[in-house]
Amino acid sequence: MNRTGHKLAIRYAKWVFTFALGINAAGCFADNKATPAGWRTDCVGRMELTLPGDAATQSDSSQALRARGLRQSEYDYSHGAFSFDDDERGWTELTEGVVSAVSPPLTPKQIDVLKKADAKQRQTNFAEYTKLAAARGETYESVMVDTGTPRATAHRSKTGVGLFIEVGDRVVMAGYRLNAGDFVHDKTVVPQLITNIRAREVFDVPAEPGLCYPHVFVKDDSNRRRQIAVDYRSKARPDFHVVLWDATAYNPDKEGINPEDETSRRNTWRNKEPDRQIGFFWGQRRFEGDTLPEWLTVTKRVEMDGRAGLQSFIRLQRPNGTVDYEYYAVVRGDPKAKEDTPDLALYVYTSNDYGKKKGLAPIAKEEFIKMAQSVAASVKRRPVIGK
Repeated sequence: MNRTGHKLAIRYAKWVFTFALGINAAGCFADNKATPAGWRTDCVGRMELTLPGDAATQSDSSQALRARGLRQSEYDYSHGAFSFDDDERGWTELTEGVVSAVSPPLTPKQIDVLKKADAKQRQTNFAEYTKLAAARGETYESVMVDTGTPRATAHRSKTGVGLFIEVGDRVVMAGYRLNAGDFVHDKTVVPQLITNIRAREVFDVPAEPGLCYPHVFVKDDSNRRRQIAVDYRSKARPDFHVVLWDATAYNPDKEGINPEDETSRRNTWRNKEPDRQIGFFWGQRRFEGDTLPEWLTVTKRVEMDGRAGLQSFIRLQRPNGTVDYEYYAVVRGDPKAKEDTPDLALYVYTSNDYGKKKGLAPIAKEEFIKMAQSVAASVKRRPVIGK
């Protein structure tokens, strides 16, 4: 091990020791269950949460759209992930579920560019997958599906249905994974999805069953798997972020672990007890290279969606001297429950370097903790009509 690696190992050992002490600490900060006046409610997946005032969410500025031909000269995509309208990156991710990408608002010309490039990308994929299947002595099937509308195109393979849908002035990439027995059902699956997806603004909380995504809603009363995370940035305090994950409870006994699949690998830690999940999360953050070993970590019980979990709070000191605060709370789901009992995680963080650019003074620690815990107390299943 080189000198740098040795120092990192020592720092990590110190951090783990500090974290272990923090888990046993009690009464470090009080819960805030009362929702402050002026806060607003939005939805993520099948859950809802209340946020401090107005907020913005992210659109997909990733390779999912860039790969389909939208060059930077036509629309500025400077990052490979979801980002806000000023290109600040965040934690929004649509890993499992119906919708995989939602574009920023686009002009008709830009939508046409994407539509043509999407068709070209399908041809490239078909050639590649056909070659791979042939090497295994198999055949690859992919056919276009009649969507019944010019605003959507769809194709189907043995494993799924993929769609390109115009929803207002945005483009949505969506699809379903199919089992072998579902192969002939695309004539109902595709029209249903096109009919059931609609645009929505932040704080437009539907009353019917379905899944809330950034900027769109999909009416759906099935038990289809989901893993949806949305990053909110306060408009009044753009240095304050809230991220909520809503994910179908993971069952490794039923679903197994594929070490070659990134989603499967990441799901392994979702099945751990909350203290292990929190340790894993902070461990990943610890080695991003923008923090010093001054960690003040405490963990205690929290309740989200009426279920018990754990919450944690840390203080980060950046190499440039900026101090940020971060809060992470976890409630473990139950894959064997009769009712949908999802894995939940709430991540609240400051970005004071960004705040300085906007002329904002840093948020005080006590204020940050109070806001983070108030958000956690507000997380619950979104009430729907007829349920």
